[in-house]
Amino acid sequence: MKSICGYWALDGAPVPDATLAAMRVAGLRTNAPELQAWRNAEGSLGFGSAWWSPQHGLSAPACIAVHRQSGCVAIADARLDNPAELRAALDLPAPDHAPDRSTDHAAQLILHAWLRWGEDCVERIDGDFAFAVHDPRQRMLFLARDRMGTCPLYIHHAPRRLLVFGSTSKAVLAHPDVPDDLNEARIADFLVPGMEAIDFTSTFHTRIQRLPPRHSLRLSPAGHELRQYWHLQPVAAPPRSDDEWAEALAAVMEDTVRRSLAGPYRVGGMLSGGLDSTSLAVIASDLGHAAGGGRFDSFSAIDSSRGAYVDKRARAAPHTGRHKRPGGPPARH
Repeated sequence: MKSICGYWALDGAPVPDATLAAMRVAGLRTNAPELQAWRNAEGSLGFGSAWWSPQHGLSAPACIAVHRQSGCVAIADARLDNPAELRAALDLPAPDHAPDRSTDHAAQLILHAWLRWGEDCVERIDGDFAFAVHDPRQRMLFLARDRMGTCPLYIHHAPRRLLVFGSTSKAVLAHPDVPDDLNEARIADFLVPGMEAIDFTSTFHTRIQRLPPRHSLRLSPAGHELRQYWHLQPVAAPPRSDDEWAEALAAVMEDTVRRSLAGPYRVGGMLSGGLDSTSLAVIASDLGHAAGGGRFDSFSAIDSSRGAYVDKRARAAPHTGRHKRPGGPPARH
């Protein structure tokens, strides 16, 4: 698990070291997180991260990356689906001692992508991510969130004075200059069935917002700009039979799951009891077996006191057979 946070006092006022220290651990429920921090010489800008895992034998990722020549600094909570493609496009060889499959290099790759493509780097990065890059050459801070909004990013912005961000609202609230006024409208929205997720920006606190999915925020002492960098575009598709559409969907699902299984971390699946999560778990299990890996663990939240949900246990049982593509033989890997 990763958690990132940071601040920028746009008026140049120094921020005590204790503020960043408090933000890094705000709301954490682990005893020994791996903590990292970076602050500029003036103390007006700081990045912090926390990482922890129950999985043994993993190296803690460098969530903060610094480019000495330019002075640019990146911090990222990210799981990249295309590290090899990024390295090839950036002419960066994978380190011999720690290739992408065994070590998390996301922050470093995102920093190099920024140095090459600037704000357009978000269009080249594939995966789940929330990150920030400070570029002193332009006196700017750039924040971005992945297309589906998998990785959260909370923001408090007082124009021309202060920007605070974090993976959780608790991290943002740990900054002493962030008000904790409650947003009663958002609380009501959360409590009313069917209303949640209509608003992708508001939070339970009036002065904290969520950066929307597929958006970036460019911030400088002169102003800020929020931009949607990705849109779902309809495309013309050739005529296909039902079986051909099913085959095409299965191929896309397999490729997506395969990308998600790559990397140093052990992967599990959450089963809701429906067909979508079950299908993904079956594909992940088969891909793991084909690659010679261990079992694929799945999880499900079941209230055993409610009889209507007890039958989910059978659906959540370990899958041992190969899945079949709709209308065809077992899938090949």
